[in-house]
Parts: sequence; C-alpha cells; structure tokens
Amino acid sequence: MEEKYAKTYKFGNTTVKIVAPPPKKKEEIEKILVEYHQAGWDIIEELLVNGENVDIVTSSIEESIEF
Repeated sequence: MEEKYAKTYKFGNTTVKIVAPPPKKKEEIEKILVEYHQAGWDIIEELLVNGENVDIVTSSIEESIEF
C-alpha cells in the first residue's frame, strides 16, 4: 500500500513527512463542530452537577475558521 503525504520536507539527512486528513465538506465540518461543542457542554454540566466551580467564556469559533 502506497503512503500518501500532504507534504514532504528534507532537512539534511532527515526526511519529514506530513500526514493530513482528507478534505471535508462544509456539512461534515459543521457536524464535527456541533459534536465537539456538545461534548464540552456535557463536561461542564457534569462538573456543575458535582459541585465544581466552572468559569464559562464563550466566543464564536466560526470567526477563526474559513469554510
């Protein structure tokens, strides 16, 4: 099986091969982000139920991601 690399660099006698995931559609990225955020809120909810003090800072992640 042939390995596919996103980029290969050569530094003297050292070869660095960069592996990257295949491109994703906008819908796939949005689904991943929703699941990621839900997992974070689930963790926060569990901490609060267990009496932990939680500081919540929110920002829009979409501001830093280009689709």
